[in-house]
Amino acid sequence: KFMNKNIYKIIAQKNGVSIKSVKKEIEKAIKFAYQDPNLYAQSVPRKNKIPTVDEVIAFSLTKIK
Repeated sequence: KFMNKNIYKIIAQKNGVSIKSVKKEIEKAIKFAYQDPNLYAQSVPRKNKIPTVDEVIAFSLTKIK
């Protein structure tokens, strides 16, 4: 959870926007991607049909470490 907040802050600062804006844009991208999810998208662990921003970020971090 802590790492997620840092990532939002870094992205926001680099783009001159708010953290709320970053999360909203990521959420829009996730919703778009899940209209026709590919194999990678389907592999994201999630509680519901469409993962939350935090679920996607947490999963992505496991793939880049």
